[in-house]
Amino acid sequence: DLFYIYVCSRIILLLCWTPCPPLCERLVSLGVEFLDPPEQQPWGGLLASFKDVDRNILTIVQAPT
Repeated sequence: DLFYIYVCSRIILLLCWTPCPPLCERLVSLGVEFLDPPEQQPWGGLLASFKDVDRNILTIVQAPT
């Protein structure tokens, strides 16, 4: 798993995980509410976003296979 942190006017945290859908299903079972379900992107990967308890937006990224 790879973790990237990019700092500019805000901090963006991308969690890279394969496979994305089972992880999202597990998080939903724990009460996480997703802003965007796993969605295929034009570049071939999957993205899914949710907010943590402090309202930070986290994005799970599955790299293209």
